[in-house]
Order: sequence, then structure tokens, then C-alpha cells
Amino acid sequence: MAWRAVERRLRRAPSAHEELVPFLVALKVNRAINLGAYRLVCACGLRDLGFNVDDIAAELGVSARHARRLIGKDPGVAVAKAAHRWAPVEARRIVRALRAQLQVDGIRFHQWVMRGRRRVGPPTHPDRPRPAFKVKRLLHDEGTGLRRAGLSPEQIWAINIVGLGSDELNELLLRGSR
Repeated sequence: MAWRAVERRLRRAPSAHEELVPFLVALKVNRAINLGAYRLVCACGLRDLGFNVDDIAAELGVSARHARRLIGKDPGVAVAKAAHRWAPVEARRIVRALRAQLQVDGIRFHQWVMRGRRRVGPPTHPDRPRPAFKVKRLLHDEGTGLRRAGLSPEQIWAINIVGLGSDELNELLLRGSR
């Protein structure tokens, strides 16, 4: 109940559906993602339910002073910052796993050639294809095609956050149209 109260308040933020809502869902499943944000959300929710400082401190396993500081803090900005840091890292992990699955299926990810720390351009070997454009914002029809191809909502969310090569996206869309 406490969690839902704070979640409802935070969902009104403009970027809630892109970063904040997935972060809150993941935080509810695994609080180790960001223990500070988890404690802040729980403390504010418990305060809204009428718990006193000592009860909140005992529930969260922190001191009474820490519980008072958590209660006095607005969860909006702190949780939004934590979500903004978490979203690209999690999205890259999901897209990396999707790319690995595509490579197992025979679709290669086009990479740029690196010399030291700088990109020097497309691969120089003639047997390697040129790099594809990266698609970050999916259209509604593309999202529908990806769902038909068997991608989960988390994978589609990750593609919207960090992007996917256009050739890989087209391959997935072709699978969805079959």
C-alpha cells in the first residue's frame, strides 16, 4: 500500500513512462538496484500511511535519525535521478543480450573500427558490411511488429532508450510479419 501511494505520485512526472516506471518496477523486484531510492520510497510511503519515525526505522533497518531525514526528503527528484542513471545501463544490457541472440541466428551487428580511443569509420575489410544507422525511437507500427516477432515489452523499451541497428531492426520486423 505504501509503495503504491508513492508510485502514484511519481507516475505524474513527464518522463515517468520512459525511465521512472520501469525503474520502480525493477526496484520493487530487486531493491539492491538502488538501496537508497528503495528506502526513500518506502519511508515516504510508510509516512503517508501514518507510521511514526521509530516504526519506519525498524522496518527499513536504519537509525531513527536516518528515517527522519528520509521522511523529510521529497522522493521525486532523487528517484528520478536514480532512474535516469539506471535506465541506459539496464537498456544496454538488454540490447546486448538481444544482439547476442541475433548473432546466434546469423545476423551480424555492424561495428565501427576503433583506433585507440577514436572511431575512424566503417570496417576497412571488404568482407565486412558497412555500418547501419541506429534507430532509437520506434514508431507505433514498429513496436507492434516487434511484439509480433516475440520481443518482450522490456526489449522494446530498451530499443527505445539506447537504439538498435536498422538492419537488425528490419530483420526483427521481417520475423514479425511472417
